[in-house]
Amino acid sequence: MSPDLLLTVDVGNTRAKLGLFDRAAWQRETPLPKCLATQALPLAQPFDLKGVAEQLAKAHGSVAQTVVAGVNPPGIDRLLAGWPPAWPKPRRLTSHAQVPLVVDVETPERVGIDRLLGAVAGNRLRRAGQGAIVVDSGTATTVNLINELGAFAGGAILPGLALGGLALHHYTAMLPHVPATELREAGVAAVGRNTWDAIRSGVLYGQVGAIRELTGRMAAELSPSASPPLCLITGGAGGLLARHLGPTYHFEPHLPLLGMAITLWEAA
Repeated sequence: MSPDLLLTVDVGNTRAKLGLFDRAAWQRETPLPKCLATQALPLAQPFDLKGVAEQLAKAHGSVAQTVVAGVNPPGIDRLLAGWPPAWPKPRRLTSHAQVPLVVDVETPERVGIDRLLGAVAGNRLRRAGQGAIVVDSGTATTVNLINELGAFAGGAILPGLALGGLALHHYTAMLPHVPATELREAGVAAVGRNTWDAIRSGVLYGQVGAIRELTGRMAAELSPSASPPLCLITGGAGGLLARHLGPTYHFEPHLPLLGMAITLWEAA
């Protein structure tokens, strides 16, 4: 068993995302540790954690520590029910008090742990005196502000790309369901010349516009003397949205998983 291999598991509303990290390979001058391997398990489908454990052990060695967090308690319970004996019992992160982050909001205990963990990792990337905005695009899209002092200051929550398409289908009589996978095709026209393409345009560019608007308004909340905020985007649809948002948004695919690794190692 490698004493430094850590498995992190973030259980969202539709997927459980796994990340493997090696503490021994993390250079302290590097803000974030390198993720050795990742895997996403759709919660709507059967999954075999024992098989995943065997694959990871074959490729990287045995896991010494595990940590689980997420916004889906039933999903976490299901995951733990099938926890393989090859993995140590996980530490569970459920509270803002367990996270190395100042949480400056009205009710810190109500903030989703995934938002806080993404902010933990985002805090490592911003410069001193600079704020950061972390966009996490999953089932819901969250836009979260880290102020220039490094505190989580709150943010916004809006439907994600998949929810946007589902809502239009479920709450109208005639509109078809356009899945989020359809938005990944190149060349989504702003002006849809049929109903399908009009929905693709509205869902995709509506999300892009909402993120830009929220980013601008949140940046205005920072101190006038602060540098322009670092804008980060993560999550399952983060890469797609980053292409449309442009170079001022930096895609970091695994921020909550990285935040979990940092949280566990800083508590050691």
